[in-house]
Amino acid sequence: DRFNIKEFEIDSITLQADISSQVKKLTSYKAIIIAKPTIAFNMLDKFIIDQYLMNGGKILWLIDGAKASMDSLQQNKSFIATNNDLKLSDQLFKYGIRINTNLIEDLRSTEIPIVTGYSNNIPQQSYFPWPYYPLLFSENNHPISKGLDAIKCDFASSIDTIKNNINKTILLHSSKQSRISPTPAKVSLGILENAPPLTSFNKENLPIAVLLEGEFESVFKNRILPKNQKLNFVSQSKKTQMIVVSDGDLIRNSVSNNGDIYPLGYDRFIKYTYLGNKKFIMNSIHFLCDETGLIQLKAKEIKLRLLDKEKIKNNKTFIQLINILLPLIILLIFAFIFTKMKKKKYA
Repeated sequence: DRFNIKEFEIDSITLQADISSQVKKLTSYKAIIIAKPTIAFNMLDKFIIDQYLMNGGKILWLIDGAKASMDSLQQNKSFIATNNDLKLSDQLFKYGIRINTNLIEDLRSTEIPIVTGYSNNIPQQSYFPWPYYPLLFSENNHPISKGLDAIKCDFASSIDTIKNNINKTILLHSSKQSRISPTPAKVSLGILENAPPLTSFNKENLPIAVLLEGEFESVFKNRILPKNQKLNFVSQSKKTQMIVVSDGDLIRNSVSNNGDIYPLGYDRFIKYTYLGNKKFIMNSIHFLCDETGLIQLKAKEIKLRLLDKEKIKNNKTFIQLINILLPLIILLIFAFIFTKMKKKKYA
């Protein structure tokens, strides 16, 4: 379902927006997804989300740390990526996380086509790695990210974890050859022609998706609450969970010029769908909504023990004899016992 946090019922007595009713409606959902917001959150929006969490709600955040889009390169060869200030920094910080206002550049990335010349007035394209589109491969054994296919990101930012009483698990991160460009950052196609030195990609495993679990403290604790409201304010949550992803495009479906919706994880440049995107989102939702531990069972692997090839080679003749003679010996023993019992019966 789509829930519009700004659509309120009006209290018939106070003639004001009924905040408690809005919180109650939101808490009917096991989990909510806040996907690539582009408009800043006001205090009332943040209060409702906070109280949803305090009442045990679970949240999947997909938030861009910087404003950056490939559409900006259609007319120009470069653009400036700026801070994506959604007014959520204090709230996420209170919960134990910070999405940095930067862009991750990663040598492990997808490719984009660039015109490198012309033949008979027809543009000739070559494909080059685009470091702003990192490819993520999970090395974590957590049920959400274990064994996933490659995940494609668009202009992701790094995440810092804040020391508090909340447990944090890094689900997705960059490769061992990454670097950070703080905003304002120039994003230019020139990086493909004049590649920066490999030694500059000296950051590794920069967090891009983090699971937080525990009892969260309200960001509105010790603050003045909305007036004229009969609010059952909760300052400390019971045990609950949230997942924070620093790339809103990870959940975004691309749309063609004629309105066709591409699958989640589709790369329009190479016409390939990265299956890990959809699987990661579905695993995240199932994990947040799961109260039975079923996702833990689904994540278990059945490992087949491989035969020792060296032992087989050294004992080949013996193994062949055992496989041939043992069934015959068992059959003869069974026949002997059967004959013996039959004679005894009719004696």
